[in-house]
Amino acid sequence: MESQAPMQSAQPAGFWLRVWAKLADLLVLNILGTLVLCSVSVLYVIGARLPWVGIGLFAPFALWALYLAFFTSNGRQTLGYRLAGIKATTSRGQHVGLGRALLRSVIDTLAYLLIFRLVGLLDYLAASVRSKRALHDIASATRVIQYTAPRSRALWVSGIASFVVPVVLVFGLVRPFFLQPYFIPSAAMIPTLAISDRVLVNKLSYRCAEPMYGDLVVFKGLPWASVDGRERSFVKRVVGLPGDTLEVKEDGYLYRNGRRLYEPYLEDPRIEYVMKPTVVPRGRLFVMGDNRNNSNDSHAWGPLDRSRLRGKVMAILPRSWFPAGVPERQ
Repeated sequence: MESQAPMQSAQPAGFWLRVWAKLADLLVLNILGTLVLCSVSVLYVIGARLPWVGIGLFAPFALWALYLAFFTSNGRQTLGYRLAGIKATTSRGQHVGLGRALLRSVIDTLAYLLIFRLVGLLDYLAASVRSKRALHDIASATRVIQYTAPRSRALWVSGIASFVVPVVLVFGLVRPFFLQPYFIPSAAMIPTLAISDRVLVNKLSYRCAEPMYGDLVVFKGLPWASVDGRERSFVKRVVGLPGDTLEVKEDGYLYRNGRRLYEPYLEDPRIEYVMKPTVVPRGRLFVMGDNRNNSNDSHAWGPLDRSRLRGKVMAILPRSWFPAGVPERQ
C-alpha cells in the first residue's frame, strides 16, 4: 500500500485531484444505484405501486447525498477523499458539522443531477480557478484541503472503475434481468403512449407471475410482423389469456367470451374492422394496441407466444431525462 505521509502544511486541493476523488466516489453511487434499481424491480413485482417506484428511482441520489454528508462531516472522509488525501473543512479550518455537510452535499448532488445542463461542469470548473473552491464549497462556506500525499495508484484504479463498473452492472445485470428502458417509435399505443415516449420495463415481472388483463407488455415480435423483416420489440396491451375467445363484431367493439369489453383507454372505441372469433391457445396471449385502427397486433398475426415476452411496462419516463433525437434502440 502506498504511504500517506502528512503534508507539512494544509493547502487547497487541486482541481484534477478533486475530479479523480469525485470519480472514485461515483463508484459508490453506481453500486448503490444498481442495488436500488434491482430492489425497485423486486418491490414492484411483489405489489409496490408507482408512487413508491418513483421514489425508488430517485433513491440512489438521496443515498448519495447522505453518503457525502456523513463522510465529509466531523473529520470523516469519503472513499475518494481518503484515496486523494483530502478532506473538507470550514473556511476557518475546523471540522464540518453534519448540517453544513448536508447542505454542501445536497448542492453537489443537484449539480450532478443537472450535469447534462452543464451545471455540474460549471460547479467543478469553479474549483479550477484561483480560489480552488467549487460552487457547493462557496455556498456552504467550506473548502477542501490536501493534508496527505494521495494514493495515486488506488485513485487511478477506482476512477477508471467508475466508468467500467456501471457498464458491467447495467448491461450484465440490470438490463437482462431487472429493468430496461424502451423507445416508442409508432402511434400504435396512442393515447396511452405517445410517439417518442420512453417506458421502463420490468423484466422480472413475468419470471415470477403470469400476465393479466390490461397489462402493457413488451415482446419480441415475429420477423414477418415488422416492415423490415427484423425481430423488433413491440408494446401492446393484453386483452386475452389462454382459453379466451376474442372477436370484433360488426358494431365495432371487442368482445371477450361473448361480453363486450369496456376500454376507456382506447384512442377510438369503434374498431374499423371485423375479426372472427379466435380462441387463445395454451401458452399464448392476445395482445392489441390502444390505437386499434392503427396497430400491428394479434388481430393481424394471431395470438402471441408467451415465451416472446420481455417484460411489463412499469412506468413512462420523463422526456427531459433523454437528449432530444437520441432514441433508445429496441
